[in-house]
Amino acid sequence: MSAAKKMSKNKGSNAELKAKRKMKQSQEENHDDSFDDLNESEGYIPVEETQEIVENTSSKRKQESLWFDPDDKEVEMDISQVARLRKLRKNKEETTISGEEYQNRLQEFYQSQITNSTFYQWADKKIQEEEETSALDSILKTNTSIIEGTRKQSLPPEIIKLSKVAAIPHENRHNSVIQAIDFHKSKPTMITAGLDKTIKIFNIAKTFDSSKYELKPLKNIYLKNLPVVSAQFNCTQNEIVATGLKKYVLSFDLVKETFEKSAPSFITDRLEGKIKSFLISPDEKYIALYGHNQYLMMLSAKTKQLLYEFRLNSECSAVTFSSDSDQLFASTEDGDIYQWDLASRKIMDVFHDNGSLKTNCIDFSGDGNYLVTGNSVGIANLYQYNNITKNLKKTPIKEIENLTTSLDNTKFNPESEIIAVTSKWKRNAIRLVHLPSYTVFSNWPNMRTKLSFINRVQWSSDSKYLAIGNDLGNVIVYNFEHYNS
Repeated sequence: MSAAKKMSKNKGSNAELKAKRKMKQSQEENHDDSFDDLNESEGYIPVEETQEIVENTSSKRKQESLWFDPDDKEVEMDISQVARLRKLRKNKEETTISGEEYQNRLQEFYQSQITNSTFYQWADKKIQEEEETSALDSILKTNTSIIEGTRKQSLPPEIIKLSKVAAIPHENRHNSVIQAIDFHKSKPTMITAGLDKTIKIFNIAKTFDSSKYELKPLKNIYLKNLPVVSAQFNCTQNEIVATGLKKYVLSFDLVKETFEKSAPSFITDRLEGKIKSFLISPDEKYIALYGHNQYLMMLSAKTKQLLYEFRLNSECSAVTFSSDSDQLFASTEDGDIYQWDLASRKIMDVFHDNGSLKTNCIDFSGDGNYLVTGNSVGIANLYQYNNITKNLKKTPIKEIENLTTSLDNTKFNPESEIIAVTSKWKRNAIRLVHLPSYTVFSNWPNMRTKLSFINRVQWSSDSKYLAIGNDLGNVIVYNFEHYNS
């Protein structure tokens, strides 16, 4: 084939291709125009605008109530006559409320009941685990210092900021001297007990106007034939353990509201008289029980059965556990201090409390650094404890001589920054000692402080509250502002 023929053939094929392309392009343009005309004629709306309309519509639907009765405002409900409705009152003088307010209060009441119920603790635990996991993830992803972020400001010395927040209502006070006070480990709940055979449970709560606090009575537990000398929460077992002027240990189950008396033969055999007092270990595994003799018995906090016993050379006056529950310290009527190791059940040390004729009280700090004793001449001795060697220095690092009568309480707060020292032989005989400066706060108590004769003191687990029990059957609670945040 010649070159001229080839060129003519190529030109023909190219022309055909161009013609086909033009025809296809015109068909697409006609199709798009007709489709747009159809959309406009039939009210077609683009996808983006459709989504906006759907979102606006759904938000309006969420705001609308499913049911609304305008007559609810006209109805009046009497909530003072029926016993089950009195809990909805905000004050004792209130009698009638509107139907709408009645519905709101019912909702608030049942919501609070669900929140406080132990049935939903598994859900709270699950949420807490998720929050802890997310917090851990955030810590691992950041390059900031963890120690600086969790450091807490220490308590300043010399001046203490505290205020009286509550006291037992006059009609709910004990008919005897306050013998025992204890706080729940995780709730703002407190128990008080005395020789009137009654244990009272109170909750520290705000009043109706939300400006003040009050001790709200929750339950009175009457213990027949048992004048109470010691009482303490055993949170692991959900119970209150109490002893008194008898030879048995009484447990009150907070869930079942039942009593259980533990009086095995060892108590009758070893105790010459009545049980003097007891103390539950910080890990709530042991109970140290002692009477008016030389025996100190270790019980299981779960079963109340004897595990083993220790013997002293004179009558035991007070006991305390180390913060890790591995060591036990006991003071005696002769002023001696004993130290035992609970794992090996062997005595580690015994020495005389400096300048003491009789040591009445003893306590161990929560941080594991100090031991404090209080004796019959009004002196509190502060000893240094070594967490590594598990030994006490025999010479006190501080002798607190601000009280002149026999001491009955020496109590560290859980933050190990304050020691409360009290004596029941003089009115308002209480001093607060700052650690680690070993100085006494100068602004409290003052001339306006009225506490009468103090017999027992106890700190809350977060150090926010100090409860003071006196000879009038009353307990006064103070709040420490430093620990509120």
